[in-house]
Amino acid sequence: MDKLPVLLIQTVLRLGNLDFIKYILVSDNEIKASNETKEKRLKIPITEAGHLTATGICIVYHLDYKTIDFDEINSPTKGNGQKMVECVLKDFPKDWQAGIFMDWSGGFWNKMKEKYKAVSWLDD
Repeated sequence: MDKLPVLLIQTVLRLGNLDFIKYILVSDNEIKASNETKEKRLKIPITEAGHLTATGICIVYHLDYKTIDFDEINSPTKGNGQKMVECVLKDFPKDWQAGIFMDWSGGFWNKMKEKYKAVSWLDD
């Protein structure tokens, strides 16, 4: 993996500071963070929408295009989804874009887009 941009390093640090996040996995193209893992040995954070107990987020990033995709997010606890999004979009650079390609949230992402109007959204 090449050197991560400051934006992504700061995102990982902020996610790690959330009291409910216990596991973070950073790969060549994504960041996954959650309070639970799929497997005890591999410690892959659970981020799937609709999971009954896991609170997590998966962000796919494309360094060449300066974009992030909110791939998965789940929070059975009200407010934790917004806290995770804040970790990603706080001080978000003007030359980067964010996208949501599978929105099953029932309005969550519309609220986030309204709150983060300064962010350049890919679908706008």
